[in-house]
Amino acid sequence: MTRVMALMSDAWGGYGGIQQFNRDFCDALAERAVTVLVRRGPNVTHGNRTQVRPRFGKAGYALRVYREAKGLQDDSIIFCGHLRLLPLAILARKISGRPVWLQLHGIEAWPIPSRLVRRLVIQCDLVTAVSRYTRRRFLRWANIPPERVKVLPNSPRDIFTPGSADAHVLGALGLAADQFLLSVARLDRTESNKGLEMLLHAYADIHARHPEVRLVIAGDGNARADIQALAGRLSLQDSVVLPGRVTDQELVSLYRGARLFAMPSVKEGFGIVFLEALACGCPVLGFDRDGSVDPLRDGAGGLLSSPKSLAGDIAAVLEGEVVVSPDGSWFTRDKFFRHVAALLQDPHLQAGH
Repeated sequence: MTRVMALMSDAWGGYGGIQQFNRDFCDALAERAVTVLVRRGPNVTHGNRTQVRPRFGKAGYALRVYREAKGLQDDSIIFCGHLRLLPLAILARKISGRPVWLQLHGIEAWPIPSRLVRRLVIQCDLVTAVSRYTRRRFLRWANIPPERVKVLPNSPRDIFTPGSADAHVLGALGLAADQFLLSVARLDRTESNKGLEMLLHAYADIHARHPEVRLVIAGDGNARADIQALAGRLSLQDSVVLPGRVTDQELVSLYRGARLFAMPSVKEGFGIVFLEALACGCPVLGFDRDGSVDPLRDGAGGLLSSPKSLAGDIAAVLEGEVVVSPDGSWFTRDKFFRHVAALLQDPHLQAGH
């Protein structure tokens, strides 16, 4: 059985799109023995997948990578789940002689990195990027043959399916189906690129015309108070709902009950929440730039907007001038699993054996 040593920031126990991608990737390797070395998170075992968080900080993590690399067999693969972990992945490659597969998630791969990272990237046998945009930005500075850089997009979990929203769930949040706009994100001050302040300002214009429509921003973090304060300054405190981090059941009902899902991110690697909304049958809106274009399939799967037209585009949907037909069939978990299986047979990765 082929073994995979995966270096990741976090997977099980983490909250966010990258963490979900990491778990999905490991699930796609269910028939292989996978050791996941994480910087954060609990020690857990799921079948052939074992997540280990080494103790003693960065030094302890590096030591564990060294020990694991020495035990890799001839058919093993090293998966590097984040660009900042690449030095350790290449160290493991030198120790074991096994190929390295690097995954790029977005903004971390856009600016030109240090000379060391640029030298190490060349040694990767396979690189996958979550979107075409991230692939293009990466290839602007990476001196690596383009044919060794593929696209591997996210996929939604199977719990996200079309259907009716649970009225009890919505009622507990003071909501009614088809009477609210929705956005979902980690409310962290380091992730201001999600465009939530811009969305609030656009909603202020919309609310004047459609006072019955509320805005729900689901998620938690140290920026929640900032968003709440901005809503107050815009006199929207009674119309903006900040439920915090919601359960899976609540999230599914929010997607199913929303009139429109909007995330006007300006630096998005991909946006798994777009796929979750689409899978639940919810129309989506994103900006016509960066990685958001991929889940919206260049406008075929969702409405592409811009900072200048955001309020007008949302109003057009609410007023029926623009009809957005959601289609969640393009990005499914089954397709993601098949994509990973095909990439495992990629000749560039096999050549590293």
